[in-house]
Amino acid sequence: MARYYWLKLHDNFFDKYEIKKLRKIPGGDTYTIIYLKLLLYTMNTEGKIPFEGLESHIHKEIALKINEDETSVEMTLNALKMMKLLEEREGDVAFPEHEKVVGAVAPKPSRKSLPENIKNKYGKFENVKLSDKEIEDLKEFFGSEAIMWQKVDDMSLYLKSKGDKYKSHSATLMTWGRKDGFGGKKPKTKKEEFKADEWL
Repeated sequence: MARYYWLKLHDNFFDKYEIKKLRKIPGGDTYTIIYLKLLLYTMNTEGKIPFEGLESHIHKEIALKINEDETSVEMTLNALKMMKLLEEREGDVAFPEHEKVVGAVAPKPSRKSLPENIKNKYGKFENVKLSDKEIEDLKEFFGSEAIMWQKVDDMSLYLKSKGDKYKSHSATLMTWGRKDGFGGKKPKTKKEEFKADEWL
């Protein structure tokens, strides 16, 4: 299945030591743009650019691939290597920051194209499995699409931290939601619990 990729830069990207140092080099602003282009180019290749042997050196191949000047690309690669933002592996180059700055998600299929029992992955860590029908049921259950997606992200964080032991993520979200007063069931107050105990 096709996947969508995007580059995610933290708000302190240009304040990082390595980027500040890169930009202070003569021509550094150009080298920074080339670095970003390299991250974009390697989004779906796990942060690697293989040396194909089409040119005498990999920087010449990369210059053709990203449509930049050979000398500028060579200077960028050398600077990135010095700042440990690039690694050479048997002639290939790899960017260790790749996993931190690249995100990916599978596109949501149309309801007509998939049966109800096929589930896609959602949440911050793409580990909450829900079918299209379950998503619609959860929207109705929580009464708000925004709240529903917030609960999905909360579950995603929980699963990432504690592990997945649930047979149905949809049912688990509803169970947790009922404890918070969603789904038509309001949580008991301490006063209500006390009155209930009086009848026991």
